[in-house]
Amino acid sequence: MKTVVCANLAVLVWGAGVVRAEVTITMRGGEKPPTGAVTGVDASGVAVDVAGAGAEKVERVVLSWDRVAAVDGMDAAGQFAGIAETAWRARTRLARGDAPGAEPLLESLFTKYEGQRGATAGVVASGLLRCRLTRQAQAAAVRPWLALVASGEKEVVFDTPQLVADGIVVPAMVDAETGLAPALPPIWIESPAVEAMVASSVSGGNADSSGKRAAVLGELYRQSAAATMGRKVSLPARPADDAGAALVWDVVAATAGTKEERAAARGALAARLSDEAGLPPQWMEAWCRVALGRSLVMDGDSEERLRGLVHLVHVPARLEQVSPYLAGVALVDVARAVERSGDADGAARVWRELAEKFPGHPALSLRGVMDTTGGGL
Repeated sequence: MKTVVCANLAVLVWGAGVVRAEVTITMRGGEKPPTGAVTGVDASGVAVDVAGAGAEKVERVVLSWDRVAAVDGMDAAGQFAGIAETAWRARTRLARGDAPGAEPLLESLFTKYEGQRGATAGVVASGLLRCRLTRQAQAAAVRPWLALVASGEKEVVFDTPQLVADGIVVPAMVDAETGLAPALPPIWIESPAVEAMVASSVSGGNADSSGKRAAVLGELYRQSAAATMGRKVSLPARPADDAGAALVWDVVAATAGTKEERAAARGALAARLSDEAGLPPQWMEAWCRVALGRSLVMDGDSEERLRGLVHLVHVPARLEQVSPYLAGVALVDVARAVERSGDADGAARVWRELAEKFPGHPALSLRGVMDTTGGGL
């Protein structure tokens, strides 16, 4: 079903080409378009100036290309017809739960939109993030998540009017408060995919606050990957004005920082888990417990290492449904600790639990069970 709206062309801001007196926007999926003056097109989408509150107040709305079937009366829109069709096909596949079918389409668009700002860049990055997390390719999911941050857009959740009518809620991949992806902690198990992250560099693609934040977060994730692969690490300063980035720094520094940085990070993580503070959201608790547990096992005496294992066990015991990826990582760490203690049978039981409870987990490749390395940053 398509919906059509006509509007006078006020000012051609982005597009170029022959302009006619009247522009007709044809929307997809029965969506009602905004009423206002179409002001131009570019790779980001179709811009419409909509009258807001007050006689002179105007709000610019950008319609991402996945929502637009056609823009008649503006020749410049024709060059984006292929992008619009591909983005719409990807979006509809995601909305019906077909992430494997959507991912190749989104990958083709990602080569054009990575590092760009705007509505369509946000749609492409959101979709590819969802696809890669769906197939448990955490390492490969970092890059689209950072692209989403750099785009300056909020995550696009791929529901449809039919899903809404059926009462089906599509869960978000990004936490609205911190801007972090709960299923994508900067905590890794060594693999070719993580090795590929070490050699990658992340640019926000722009010099504004969104691009700078993407660059800071990207560097922290890259340093975490480097530490996992046994490389030399040098962390940037702990972000002072970004609570989400500060949490990422604490998680990374707990195992990848200097001795002093590790101690400071452990203090910050323990404070988040203290009774006085109250437990954080469960996904954040899982991040903190695995990072703190790993750090204590690495640096502590025998009693502290035991406390570290307790932190790790919390995740598969209590938080498995919230963070299956970290629950699997915690089981790997526990299995390795049991192996180091000389209990080969006990370690084998933990590995079997990992394989049975988390089929497809990236860590299974460590035991030769399967290879799910994903892709690089």
